[in-house]
Amino acid sequence: MSNRDYYGSEASNYSASEANSYQGQQYQQQTANPNEANGERGVGAALLGGAGGAMAGHHFGKSSGHSGLGTVAGANMQCIRRRDTMDPRGNLGLGNMDLRGNSDLDNMDLRGSLDLNTMDLMSNMDTISIIMDTMDTTDFEIRQNYILKVDLLPRFISNPRITRTLSCPATATFATLHEALIIAFGWSNTHLYDFKVYNHSDARGREHRLAGPESLLTITDTSLNGDMMMGPTRDSSKVKLFQVLDNSTTKGKTIHYLYDLGDGWEHVVTCTGRSDATQHISCLEGEGHGCAEDVGGPLGWEELLEAYDAESPTSDQKEQIIWYETFASNGDPEGLRGELKWKWDKDGINEQLKELTQSSGTGSTAPGSLPSILLVSLSKQPFFDEMYSALLTNLRSKATVTEVTEKNTAMEKLSAAQGQYAAIIVTDSGVIKKKFNAIQKKLVEYAQAGGTVIIGLHYCSFTRPSDSNLFFQKTWGVNWKFGNYGRYDFRLNPRANSAFMARCRPGLPQQYSMKAVHMQNARPEDQIYIYLPTSTESPAIFAKYGNGFLGWIGDVNTESETTELLLRMCGV
Repeated sequence: MSNRDYYGSEASNYSASEANSYQGQQYQQQTANPNEANGERGVGAALLGGAGGAMAGHHFGKSSGHSGLGTVAGANMQCIRRRDTMDPRGNLGLGNMDLRGNSDLDNMDLRGSLDLNTMDLMSNMDTISIIMDTMDTTDFEIRQNYILKVDLLPRFISNPRITRTLSCPATATFATLHEALIIAFGWSNTHLYDFKVYNHSDARGREHRLAGPESLLTITDTSLNGDMMMGPTRDSSKVKLFQVLDNSTTKGKTIHYLYDLGDGWEHVVTCTGRSDATQHISCLEGEGHGCAEDVGGPLGWEELLEAYDAESPTSDQKEQIIWYETFASNGDPEGLRGELKWKWDKDGINEQLKELTQSSGTGSTAPGSLPSILLVSLSKQPFFDEMYSALLTNLRSKATVTEVTEKNTAMEKLSAAQGQYAAIIVTDSGVIKKKFNAIQKKLVEYAQAGGTVIIGLHYCSFTRPSDSNLFFQKTWGVNWKFGNYGRYDFRLNPRANSAFMARCRPGLPQQYSMKAVHMQNARPEDQIYIYLPTSTESPAIFAKYGNGFLGWIGDVNTESETTELLLRMCGV
C-alpha cells in the first residue's frame, strides 16, 4: 500500500482546515433534522439510555447488595434525562411502575431489539468516565513503568522504519507523553496533537487517515483544540497513563498518537510490557532518523529521501535538499544521504527527557501542584507591575510566583532555591551592583546545579551596555555583549538547541516583531529567535550553563508573544 493510498489522490492539497471542514460536514449530516428525535429515534434513544442506565445501576448496585433497586434507579434516571423528547409514562409505563416493590428487573432482558454493539460502547464509555474520575493516583513506587513501543506510520514508512521504545512512569500524564514523543521523534512541537484509543489491538495503523472505526476515547490539549474533537474527549494534562492502560475497558487496545493534523503523522502506540518504576521517561531503543517537519506527510518524506538517493538530483530535488538542511524547523544540516537516514541519537534523546522530567513536574514537584517561580527585583521601578501586568497575570496562572526586592530576603530564598523553583527571573539591573555580589554568586550556583536563570524585563532598559558586558563576563564567565537595539521581524531559529525545544509546545510563534536589545556572541544553537539565518546576535538566548540554563530576553515593549517565550524558558 502506498502513501497516496493513505492520503488519497489529492494528498498534496489536503490541509488541516479541510479535515476540520470534512468532519463538520459529517456532523451536520448526522444532525440535519433536530426534530427527528421526537419520533421513533427519540423513543429509541430514551430506551437505549434507560437500558444503559439500568445496566450501570445494576452493576454498581449489585456490589452493595441492592442490585434490583440500583437497576430501576439507573433506568429511571436515564429516562428523566430524555423527558424533553418523550412522555416517560406513556412510552415506558414508568408512571404506573411501583419502584419500591419491583425488584424483578434483575432478570429483565433490557437489550431487547437494541443494537448490542451500540449498547456495549455506551456502557464502556460510562465505565471509562467513572474509572478516570475515581481511580486512585497511587504513588509511582507502587506502579511499574509501561514499556511503550511507538511506530510512525508503520504501513507507509519503511527502509528505514521510524520507531522508538520508551519506559514511562504509570503516573505520567498523556501531556507529558506527548512531550516525550516530540523529543524522541525529533519533532519541533509546533502543531496540534491528540491520542485516540480504539476498540481493537491492530498495531499496523490505519489504511487511510479518514477511514477506520470511531475511537473509544480522545485525549488532547483541550485548551488548544478541544472544540475540534467529536465524541468523548479528555484533557491530556489530567489523564494519567495507568487510567487508560490499566482500565479494564481500554487495556490492550490500540492507541494512536496523531501529531500535526495537516500532515497526519500517526504514531501507533503499543504497550509491550512493564519495568521497574522510575520518576522519568527514558528511551530504550529505536530505529530511523526522525521525519522532516512540514514536509507534506509520508508522501513528502518519501520524495525527500528519493532526492537524497538520486545520483543526479533534479532542480526540484536540490531545492528540497536545501530546504531541509537550511530552513526546516527540525532539519538536519548533515542531510539524509546513505546511512544518515538511519541515524538517531539515543543519548541525546535521554538527556532531553531528563530535562523534560524537571520542567514538566514529573520529578520532584508534587502531583497537582503548580511549579514555583522566583522574581529577583532589586531595583524595582514603581511602574513595573503595571507595565508587566499581562505577563505577570499569565505567569501566575501557570506557577506560584514569589518576588524579592531586598537583599536579606533574596539571600534567604536563593540559599534554599535548588529544587524549589522551576526558574528564577532577574527583572532589573539592581543585581549587578557590587553590594549584591553574594546574590550574584547564589544565582550562578543555582544555575550550575541544574536551575534555570532568565535575565530580562527592565534589565534591558535600565542597564548600561558596559556594565552588563562586565556582569556577564565576570559573574557568569560568558562573553555575551549588548548588540543592536531596534525593532525587527524575528523568526524561530530552526537550529535552536534541543534543550529549549524540549520545553516548547504548540503556541510558540514561528515569527513575530519586537523591539529588543540583541545579545552578541551566543552560540548559533542558543539563539532562539533570529532575523537572518546568518545572524550573530539574538534578542532571545537560552544556553546550557553547568547542569542548568541561562536565558536572555531583550524585548523592551512586552510583546504578547514574548510572554509565551518566557513561559517556555521557565518550563511552565
